[in-house]
Amino acid sequence: MTKNRIGGPLKYSAGIFAFLVAYSLTAVCGFSLPWVSASLYAFHVVDFGMGFCSKLLPGAVFSFFVREPSPAAASVFDAALLMLFFAGVAALLGKRLRDALQRPRDGELLLLFLFLTGPASFAIYASEPGFVDFYWLIFALLFLFFLSNKYLYLLILPLPALCILTHFSALLCAIPFFAVILLYKLTECGTKGEKTLLASVGALSLAAAAALFLYLLLNEKNNLVYSMSEFDAILKSRGAEVTSYFDYVFYGSGETVERVAESGYTPIDASGGGIIIKALAAVRNQIRWNAALLDKAGWQVLPGRIALLLLVSPLAALLLGFVFKGVGRNRSFLRKLAYITAGAAFFITLVFGMVFSTDYSRYVTLSVLPLFTFTLYAAYRERDAAAAYFGGVTARVPTLWRILYCAVYALTVIPPTDWV
Repeated sequence: MTKNRIGGPLKYSAGIFAFLVAYSLTAVCGFSLPWVSASLYAFHVVDFGMGFCSKLLPGAVFSFFVREPSPAAASVFDAALLMLFFAGVAALLGKRLRDALQRPRDGELLLLFLFLTGPASFAIYASEPGFVDFYWLIFALLFLFFLSNKYLYLLILPLPALCILTHFSALLCAIPFFAVILLYKLTECGTKGEKTLLASVGALSLAAAAALFLYLLLNEKNNLVYSMSEFDAILKSRGAEVTSYFDYVFYGSGETVERVAESGYTPIDASGGGIIIKALAAVRNQIRWNAALLDKAGWQVLPGRIALLLLVSPLAALLLGFVFKGVGRNRSFLRKLAYITAGAAFFITLVFGMVFSTDYSRYVTLSVLPLFTFTLYAAYRERDAAAAYFGGVTARVPTLWRILYCAVYALTVIPPTDWV
């Protein structure tokens, strides 16, 4: 009996893992092995010896494991991380797949397929190995594992701050995801002591992440150890060919800045102002920078972005419908708040991502994926309500339309950096 109980989910987990690998190598990578691009390789050869800044954590992790950096070593390292992540996802979803196959009319099998594929799934990071956002997914996966056992709650403490160190834009997507799941989990705690522990860990971890975000937003450039020429020389000595990203974000200079300046971009200098003035100037500079980049690109990316939004809209509407019903269905204040926050976070991430970043497809993914993960998390715990909702919706859509949508959705893969 024990063997069957353990072996069952493992068999389905192995199937999910095999599917993710096959899907990534075919639809995502076009029947070729993923390879780190010259621009993303630069993220592998930075570390905290260059200063206490965000965006350096991925390089610090890579340098800890790889002593002799090279694009080939980075590609192998990123592929190994991706395989480990796929294995973790498969482990979490194995039992879900088994249950979905036993109850096909509940719509859960369709949900799992859309979760694992398409332009708003984590599989797209196989198309851009080494992209920093992937570390947010790793930390989120660890978060879900640690949350499954009260004896592991303390291990959650550093995860939100690590997301900020990966890139401080985590405040727009990864941090709200942690908050939403924590709120929901608090409604499931068996004892008052467990609830107090989880609430304390959650509050401390999120507060530390928020404080770190504000600190880095205001002081990151002051923490740099090297001048831009010295910084670039170190990157080139480690095999990097492209340094323009760090030239811009850390020093406000370099080739990209010079090209964008032709579109009329001039940064606001708030060096003599207070904290609020500096923060507002940083926000305004980012908005103006993005507008100048798009102007430089000729705005030719807009039709594709509109098409992507239209493609994702039916899925987003399906998920938001479940969230909306969850607010009315649940009596617990914390659970209602979790649903409300999940829905609000989707719109905040999407809107602010489009305003503050030129990586449009990146923020489509980062808005849909946390909402989707929360939906699966809640649906697993509210099985009857989820089955009634998703089963009812899918039953009203003709089978042919569902197949066509799934096929187009799964075969549409857009890298997270789509603006160039």
